[in-house]
Amino acid sequence: MTTSLEPPATAVRTAAEPAVAGPGWVGRAALAVAIGGLVLKGWVAFRGYFLVDDFIFQARAAREPFLSNLLTEHAGHVMPGGMLVAWLTTEAAPLNHTAAVVTILAAVATSYALCWRMLTTLVGARPAALVPFVFYCFTPLLLPATVWWAAALNALPLQMAGFAAVTAYVRLRRTGDVRQLTICLLAVAAGLLFFEKAVLVPVVVAGAALALSPERSLVGAARAELAARWPLWLGIVGLGLGYLVWYLATPKAAGFGSSDDPGAVADLVSGSLGTAVGPSLVGGPWSWVPVGTAGGIGDAPSWAGWLAVDLVLVLVVATSLLRRRARRIWATLAVVLLADLTVLSVSRLFIGAQIGLELRYFADAAVPAVLALTLATLTPLGEAPDALSHKLSSLLSSPGRSRAAFGAASLAGVVFVGGAVGSAIGYDRVWSPNPAREYVTSAKAGLSALPPGSQVLEQTVPPVVLDALTAPRNTTGWVFAPLRDGPSFGDTATESWQVADTGEVRLQDVQGIRSRPGPAEGCGWPVGPDGGSVRLGTELFAWPWVLRIEYLSGADTDAVVHLGEARQAITFRKGLGTLLVRLTGEGDRVRFDRLEAGSGVCVDTVRVGTLADR
Repeated sequence: MTTSLEPPATAVRTAAEPAVAGPGWVGRAALAVAIGGLVLKGWVAFRGYFLVDDFIFQARAAREPFLSNLLTEHAGHVMPGGMLVAWLTTEAAPLNHTAAVVTILAAVATSYALCWRMLTTLVGARPAALVPFVFYCFTPLLLPATVWWAAALNALPLQMAGFAAVTAYVRLRRTGDVRQLTICLLAVAAGLLFFEKAVLVPVVVAGAALALSPERSLVGAARAELAARWPLWLGIVGLGLGYLVWYLATPKAAGFGSSDDPGAVADLVSGSLGTAVGPSLVGGPWSWVPVGTAGGIGDAPSWAGWLAVDLVLVLVVATSLLRRRARRIWATLAVVLLADLTVLSVSRLFIGAQIGLELRYFADAAVPAVLALTLATLTPLGEAPDALSHKLSSLLSSPGRSRAAFGAASLAGVVFVGGAVGSAIGYDRVWSPNPAREYVTSAKAGLSALPPGSQVLEQTVPPVVLDALTAPRNTTGWVFAPLRDGPSFGDTATESWQVADTGEVRLQDVQGIRSRPGPAEGCGWPVGPDGGSVRLGTELFAWPWVLRIEYLSGADTDAVVHLGEARQAITFRKGLGTLLVRLTGEGDRVRFDRLEAGSGVCVDTVRVGTLADR
């Protein structure tokens, strides 16, 4: 016997009805649309390269303990699911952009399948269902968030969770099968593992519930929904509270906030809606302004942007006047967009109002946008056609009018897809010329060619790879940590291998001042267990210096080297040796201490300066 929640009477009738299969060509057309969207996103993604957070995710996967990596926040995000995918990808193919893009495309394909499943569950596999599906597969709203690996690890699982949760809810509503309740809760939980914005998935499910309700008043619809499916909403509340406790208990880095400019919020809202988000809903923004080393923000012409907004508003107003369901589902989209703008206002607005032109911050609005376009224009399965449906049916009853309507819809679809393709081509122009590709590719080859056991002094990478804001992770030791057979990085080394700004790995030498001749004949500067100092030729100012120490040691011994207040643990190896040490300090002497008992070292010379080509 199947356990169930009691569905409403209309749902009992619907559950017994076969789904509307529609013409056979509809499924094939949906597959073609999905392939087209996948090819377009894949083309842009493959032509790009790793960017900022991509390097940090892989470095964390290689250097941090497994659980610490999964559970530690990143830029305010608590995303163990995304970190797990990054760890698996790094383990399988470290610093391999192709492998990262494959994970993106797998997630894109899955989101397409779940979107189509939601649409056919709601309205059947009818030709009109292709309209919201084409929108989802091609809208530039999703482009920046699906071609950048780090952003895709947030955005795509959230969309998959949204589609799966709505589908499960609709099936629960129609059949009362509690298995669908479990699937809905699991979808929400899975989304929360990848992105905290998944707290908006229940908002979208609630919007669908109110839109599908036959109750005329909003309060009545909410009351009826809670009475019929209270276990679902109780589970969602419990899940949300549990996640909130976990999220708030996770330590987060400072550095995010709002703006002191009172007009910044207004600029954020008008800019995002009129220049980026609004145009993206009709195929824009068509042009982009480069930002950073790769990527860009929407830059639709003012007239085109607000024309796009007007077109969207016409659709919203027209359907809202004719259908109660439309008003409720458009309101759901508005709530999600308002939440996105609020989050940006309180956490990212210190960057400037232009942050609202970053479409990746609004990628979560794609699910309610698809749902709104569907429920506002189409009649769900099992519902009697309303007055609007009857009117449209009568208008399109003649073959001529039907063909004309099909032609108009096809033309609109071509215009939308054409604009979306143009926007993608424009985005490729600011996404593909990533200077980090040449640096990392060259460095990977050079580091892999070094002899086994080589040591390389850690250094900062060029700002085109990671800038100073990402410190202390903007070093070669972090960026190239995923390389399995690469050299070891640190503040000490026995050879002066360095990665140049071009990515070329070459031997360099310390250029700077030399120490004075030592007082001991044949030994230079003797250093024993009680320590010793080497006098320099001049007073050094505070700076990140490199020390080249030439020595003779009677045995292997650990020690500590000092330059002013700076110190670094080192190891002297038995015999003649050279040691390079990076220290940020100042002073007129280099001091050694903490040698092991019975050991002794003769320091011939110490050269202090910076590394330069030989």
